[in-house]
Amino acid sequence: MYKKLLVTSLGFVLIGCGGSSSGEKETSTQPIIKSYEVSASASTGGMITPTNQSIQSGNKATLNISADDEYEIDSVAGCNGSLNDNVYTTSVITADCEVSATFKLKTYTVSATTSDGGVMTPTNQFIQSGHQAILNVSPDEGYEIDSVAGCNGSLSDKVYTTGVITADCEVSATFKLKIYTVSSLIPDGGVLISPVSQTITHGDVAVFNIEQNTGIGKYEISGCSGYIEGSTYTIDAVTSDCQISAEFNGDFLGLSLYPQHEDSSIAVSIDLTQTDVPNTELTFVIYKENNVEYYSSENAGRITYGSIRMPISKKVYRKVVPNLKPDSEYEICMSGINNFKPTGFFGCKKIKTAQKKTENALIVINHDVESEAIALINEWVDKVESKNSHIKLKTHNLQSETTAETIKLYLENEYNSSNLRHVVFIGYDIPSLTTKVSNTDTKLLGLYSSLSEVERGDWHNEDQTNADEVTIAAIKPQDITISTYLHRLINFYDGGLVYPQNVLLADAMIASEKSFVRSDFENLELEIDMVTGFESNIELSEAIRWQDEYSNKLLENEYGLLFIGAHGSRLEHYPCGYECINYNFIKEAEPKVKFTIAISCNIGHVFTENSPMLSYIFGPSSGSLSGLASEVLYFDNGSSARRIIHAFKEREMSIGEVSRIFGFLVVGDPFLTLN
Repeated sequence: MYKKLLVTSLGFVLIGCGGSSSGEKETSTQPIIKSYEVSASASTGGMITPTNQSIQSGNKATLNISADDEYEIDSVAGCNGSLNDNVYTTSVITADCEVSATFKLKTYTVSATTSDGGVMTPTNQFIQSGHQAILNVSPDEGYEIDSVAGCNGSLSDKVYTTGVITADCEVSATFKLKIYTVSSLIPDGGVLISPVSQTITHGDVAVFNIEQNTGIGKYEISGCSGYIEGSTYTIDAVTSDCQISAEFNGDFLGLSLYPQHEDSSIAVSIDLTQTDVPNTELTFVIYKENNVEYYSSENAGRITYGSIRMPISKKVYRKVVPNLKPDSEYEICMSGINNFKPTGFFGCKKIKTAQKKTENALIVINHDVESEAIALINEWVDKVESKNSHIKLKTHNLQSETTAETIKLYLENEYNSSNLRHVVFIGYDIPSLTTKVSNTDTKLLGLYSSLSEVERGDWHNEDQTNADEVTIAAIKPQDITISTYLHRLINFYDGGLVYPQNVLLADAMIASEKSFVRSDFENLELEIDMVTGFESNIELSEAIRWQDEYSNKLLENEYGLLFIGAHGSRLEHYPCGYECINYNFIKEAEPKVKFTIAISCNIGHVFTENSPMLSYIFGPSSGSLSGLASEVLYFDNGSSARRIIHAFKEREMSIGEVSRIFGFLVVGDPFLTLN
């Protein structure tokens, strides 16, 4: 049985065991207090705890706010609370409510400082953590950025970008005055500007020293807003990179292509009608060929130039420069000596030769040529033309009364009316241009270097014995007939004679006069044999030793090229006296080489009695076809030999073309090539 207590507002009634009772309240009870839910939420960047809590009515809730690294509290709201430090306390809770916390990235200050000479903007900026700041760096006029550093940044052009910002930091920029380069453009060597270039700070003065030494004309100096006073060129304030230049003021040099020879010859003139230049020697030179310095390459032969010495006898000087390449640009400059000082190159001009033209060749047949040889000459002419499509040959017969002057006038007319490039004299007693050599009656063949119509005789270094306008060749046997030699030539053209391309260097000179250096030939893919020069110039045994070695080489081998460096039969030269290279020795040596090139004096006399060169090519036992005869001395340590073989091998020039470049005479056929 149980009892049930009924509580009323006035007391209680006990009911149970079938009865009930009522009476006054004996004990009191506490009323039940409500509880409310306080929830919490947080944005990215932190947390709020606890996220949920139950708070009795009338009490307050406390929440802890925690920001993540690089974040800070942005705001906390809800439940009518307030934030103190990182603790949020609500007001008295009377209902369910929510507290919300938001966070934001930290913000740092990036400040900028600069030296004199420029600015950097902005000077201050506020950058959220993890982001980068951008600053513009602006130099003042005349200044440039020296350095920018700070906040782990980098500079690109004039924009400085910091690294990722994680703290307050500072960027510092420094500036410096600009430094400029002032250079000089010197077209040639007729004026000296020093220094050639210099570096100048913005706004400073630049001074150049000017030295003009041409003897004629003058140079105009300009650029960088400067001015010339005496021998200096001054720029008062340099404000940028700039260049001063020198321009020769004077049109003294004239260039033109020579008529009928436009592919190979240039007429050069120096006009001095407007000037008087005492104590001056003027010269012109070929400076460049197709923009390459002419004599830095393997251009064979003598320097092409002409000089005028003061006082002058006339006002205009002209000369022809032959043997140039077709379709090529040449730069020709003036040079000289003024008051005993070199002028350097000046007044340069350029000209381009024409496309290659057909070359004319003249075969001059003397009256004493045997009738049998005439038919062979015609056959040889046909074979030369068939092998050389760019050459057109014609014959000209000489009568017994023809003089050297008559021949000269005829050749001048042929040269100036056609592209005459080759002249071959055939005969036993060919008329000579010169009848005296060193006050003797020795006959020499005149080498026609003055066939052009340009006036001659005005150049103090002019040489009338250099065959540079046309090839001069002589077929003048003295021990065999012309027919015998022509049979040999025709046999070669028909393929009956084959010559190797190996080389014999026969150097009979003493050490101080040697003509060959073996290493000059070793890169030309040619087999080289060499007979060395004399070790002593007083021992006759040296001459015997040399001649034996030379003879044995010629007997053992056949060669494409024989280079011989030795004094000839007209000059006494110890230890062998007159016998180093002479007619009898050559006859006994029996050379059988395609080309013989004599690089020394006296061997090349082709009209002297018992001429060594004629013996080489036209000896009774010779198997040679052609040679170069030199009337000059070549003690150049092999330079000429190297250039000759380069012309033969690399440029594939004929022996006649090589002869013009060097001023040699060809003995034999001038149309043959080494290859």
